[in-house]
Amino acid sequence: MKRKTIYKFLCLCLTLLMAASAFMPVKALKSTDTANVTISEIDANYGATVTAYKLINVNLDSNGNPMDPAYKWDNAVADWLSAHEYGDYVSADDNVTDTFEKLEDDSTEIKTLVDDLASAIREGTLTVAPQTSVDVEKGTTEANYTLEMGAYLFLVSDGVKIYAPGFARVYPEYDDEHNQWVLSADTLNISLKSNEPAITKTVNGEGVSVAVGETVTYTVTIDVPQYGETVSDTKKAFVVSDEMASGLTFNDDVRITAKLNDADTDISQYFTLSQEEGKLFVYTAKYDELKAVIGDVTQITLTYTATVNNTAYAAESLLNEAFLTYDVKPYVTAVDLKTKNDTVQSYTYGLEITKQVDTVGDLVNGTQFTLSNAEGTELKFNQKDDYYYLDVNGNATLTVDAAGKIKIHGLDLGTYTLKEIKAPEGYTVPSEVTTIVLTDTAENLGELDAVNVSGPNVKEDGTVIDATYKNQLDLIIMNYKNDFNLPTTGGMGTMIFTVAGILLMGGAVILMVFVLRKKKEQ
Repeated sequence: MKRKTIYKFLCLCLTLLMAASAFMPVKALKSTDTANVTISEIDANYGATVTAYKLINVNLDSNGNPMDPAYKWDNAVADWLSAHEYGDYVSADDNVTDTFEKLEDDSTEIKTLVDDLASAIREGTLTVAPQTSVDVEKGTTEANYTLEMGAYLFLVSDGVKIYAPGFARVYPEYDDEHNQWVLSADTLNISLKSNEPAITKTVNGEGVSVAVGETVTYTVTIDVPQYGETVSDTKKAFVVSDEMASGLTFNDDVRITAKLNDADTDISQYFTLSQEEGKLFVYTAKYDELKAVIGDVTQITLTYTATVNNTAYAAESLLNEAFLTYDVKPYVTAVDLKTKNDTVQSYTYGLEITKQVDTVGDLVNGTQFTLSNAEGTELKFNQKDDYYYLDVNGNATLTVDAAGKIKIHGLDLGTYTLKEIKAPEGYTVPSEVTTIVLTDTAENLGELDAVNVSGPNVKEDGTVIDATYKNQLDLIIMNYKNDFNLPTTGGMGTMIFTVAGILLMGGAVILMVFVLRKKKEQ
């Protein structure tokens, strides 16, 4: 009985407590209540500045309840909306209409409005006092805010990427469980979309070893800058240019294509060609016309060729560089161009052959050689200054100069056969050839890997990689005197040959007599 009494008492207390709680005051929502908002996806390689602009204010009564109407546009924003094609978003007294409030934050209508507002703020045709700016340091990807209730626009500046504006609402929301108004969220994360065009260049499908006379193909792949619809035409910069070194002769054959319907389609007509000092070519896109044709395709390709000429030897003579220029702040009136580049390097190789009459003898001129490739084809050359270079219309004969040398520039990597075809007077022409192998690995491009020469007339320790030109192999080829001369008539040499001949003949006669006698006896 006592236990039941206690149980009833507890139930009564609980009932009274629950009844009393219905009349207990709850924490009222205040317009100064804040939420933590994080703007993410800032490029850590460059950093940026993120600025928040308050577009909409929230009206609460003294009890912390939203008033009717609860949302009101910033005065300047309301005037701008009314003056443009957004009048149905604002009512009398600058209030926010239900037409706008029914829109989802990721809707096309919101995105279009935010783009237009961002453009107007950046262009200065709409002045909205910034709430706060956050500098995002290099190595950091987020900007963090503590913001009161309202709707906000976020703009990124001072980066190299083109960032889309961000939008977020920190609004009150009724909590049925606790019978009170609360913030819709204590934390918000807004991920900003961005676009940083890239440029990639290749040569001969990544090949870097070339020879004089060879046609080199360059392929440049470029991301198309993605400008918003509200960006002015003068700000839609999209320029592609190129610089080519002296060892390359441009063949003036640029082709600009895009992959449309799985086919490489020529789109050169949507670019204007011009010339600038130091530039091989400059192509400026007719941006709107180009976008109308390529649609959602985000890359274009430039393909063109050059011929390696007879000046190509040093590394810098075969350097080629492509450039992409675009506007990094398209919503700002002043032009702010960013140029990105990609460079490719090709290399040629060479030989310096020194002719020596023996291991310690003098250098000689006039000796002649031929050089063949791995297929056994004799290569043809022409001369410029003090060196030979490949020329299909040239001559196959290489002649040692007055300094006792043959210099060959502009060879490709591979295996070569050096053959002597004329020796100095009094010296023999070697019957065997010299094999030369030129190799260069990716670890140290432009420099020969090692000495790789074989042949009986190659001077021992006389083959080295040149100290100045690391792409050149230096070697010494020797000749030896012809010491085999017939003795003079009547000398001891003749007597020896005569006696030997008589003995052989006598032996033959004796052998024949012996054989005939044997047959007769049988």
